[in-house]
Amino acid sequence: MTQFTLNKSAKIKIDNALAYFIATNMMPYSLVEKDGFKLFVNELNPSYKLPGRKTLTESRIPSMYSETRDIIGNIIRSADVFTFTTDCWTSSSNQPFIGLTCHFINDNFKLTSACLGCIELSEDHTGENIADVVQTLFLDYEIPDRKICSIVTDYGSNMLKAVRNLNIPHVACFGHALNTTVSRIFNMDEIKDVVHKIKLIHNIFAHSWKAVREMRKI
Repeated sequence: MTQFTLNKSAKIKIDNALAYFIATNMMPYSLVEKDGFKLFVNELNPSYKLPGRKTLTESRIPSMYSETRDIIGNIIRSADVFTFTTDCWTSSSNQPFIGLTCHFINDNFKLTSACLGCIELSEDHTGENIADVVQTLFLDYEIPDRKICSIVTDYGSNMLKAVRNLNIPHVACFGHALNTTVSRIFNMDEIKDVVHKIKLIHNIFAHSWKAVREMRKI
């Protein structure tokens, strides 16, 4: 049994690995209270005691965030020029968020990205409020204006206004432009007619096992 006995440093290492698993895979904190998970962990090592939800939320996860924040801050200070991407969205639980990611070339001449923030934006998603959040993140990471090359956003009027307020060169998001193009194509009468016919064909095989049988024969 001595091989399963944990000293303090080994337990901390496992606690940190558990916190990393929960954070990076977006698992609920309540995972550590599930009977099935407790049984699984006990089978791996009976002497390991799972940290409670309170320990994760008040200690492990916040300390992990602080350590990651310091690492990203050091990386950013060593880079010369940045471009940024930002967007607002609403989660499946109806919570509004805004994210900001920086992109730069590192010392090995490789394109690198780092998320500077994913923040709940409960205020109205106006250009002014978006610009305030982005500017706050710039200040938090001490990014000087001379290092800011451009910012990429979609064509939302609030995003465009935020970029104007920040006085940063704007680059339109190609993915959003492509999505808009495809959406407009699907609204064309000629395409709608083709899609309608394809759906009718699909419905035949979706609701008739006899049709599927005949298709297999063919």
